[in-house]
Parts: sequence; structure tokens; C-alpha cells
Amino acid sequence: MRYWWAPFVAVVLVAVILGVWGPSGLPDTGYLLTVVAAIALAGLGFALYGWFAAKELPELIERVVEERLARIEKELRGLTYRQQEAMQKIVASYAVDDTDRKIALLKQAVDIQPDAYNAYVALGYAFWEKGDLLQAQECFMKDLESHPDNHQAASDLAALYCEQEEWVSALHWLKRALRMNPSCWRDFESDTRFDKLRQDAPEPHSDTYRRLIEDARRREATPGPKA
Repeated sequence: MRYWWAPFVAVVLVAVILGVWGPSGLPDTGYLLTVVAAIALAGLGFALYGWFAAKELPELIERVVEERLARIEKELRGLTYRQQEAMQKIVASYAVDDTDRKIALLKQAVDIQPDAYNAYVALGYAFWEKGDLLQAQECFMKDLESHPDNHQAASDLAALYCEQEEWVSALHWLKRALRMNPSCWRDFESDTRFDKLRQDAPEPHSDTYRRLIEDARRREATPGPKA
């Protein structure tokens, strides 16, 4: 604000007046009058500052708001552009048969926008198709970091571990997926990737699978808070 100095000038003037006409140079009454006059002058300075501040404050607020809105708009435009570019590469990858080319496209997508919807899931499938199960697992995990409620990524992790016959890990992620979305029990029941767990896994694990499915069916029928 242009008039921030007004109260400071008033205070300096008070100090000068009291320094020049201190009690040693004036009778008590005269000194008191000087003090009162000095205080009044200081008050006038603060009042002047307040008046100018009140006059300029709305303009200052408006300018700050406009600058902030312009910055937010610019950031949103950039975000929208990155999301569109990433989605174009994800969609393009669906039409690519060559696994390495598909992986390259999807890597470009996650480099542009790491939290783009389905980007890491699609990349995980591509690595899985290539046989790189560790990279596939990492991709599904990264998707869950950006989208903690994405039951599809949790389901894919369950299927990945099921393929490797790691039953405990498979059931862990199956349970997580059902907690996120109880209705996906239908997907598990119809997904052939879980045939091993249903039919070939040792009895305790297949029993756990059946119990988790039944529990999800009950929770879907009677919705309540997630456990």
C-alpha cells in the first residue's frame, strides 16, 4: 500500500516533539498539552493510514484474487492437456499387438500423467503378457497408490498371485478388492484366472475363498460401513 509510512511518520513526529520540548523545557501544564497534542497527531496519522488502507484494500484483494485465479486456470489447462495426451496413448496402446510397443506407449502415458486413469493397470497387463510378473506387480501397486479404492487393481494383484499359486497373497488381495467393492464377487466367480484357487488350491485356501465370496454377497445385500 502506498501510505504504509503514515503511522511511522506520526510516531517519529511524536518522538521529535517530546524530545525537543521535554519536561525540562516546559512547565508541567505545557508539557502535558504537548504530550496530548503529540498523541493526537499520532492518532491522526493512524487514522490517515486507515482511511487510505480502506480505500486501497478492495483493489488489492481483487488483484490478488485475479492473480490466483489466473494461476489456477493455467494449472488446470496444463493438467487437462496432460490427461488428454496420456489418455490418447493409453487408448492407442489397446490397438497395438506388439507387446514391447504397447509397453513403450504406456510408459509414455505414465510419464506424462502418472495418475492417469487405468494407465498403470494397462501397463501391468502388458508386462504380465510379456511374462515380467515383477514389473506387472509393481504397476498394479503404483495404480493403488494413486487410486486407493480401485478394486480392479487389487483384483489383478489377486489374479497375478493366483497364477503363481501364492495362495495367501492371492487371498489377501482378493479380500482387499471385496472390501473396496463387495459387488465384484461376481467378477471373481466368473473369472477363469481364479479357477486354480477354486479347484486346485489346498482346502484351507479354497475354503477361505468361498467364505470371502459369501461374506461379500451378504454385505452387498445389506450395505454398511466397510470393515
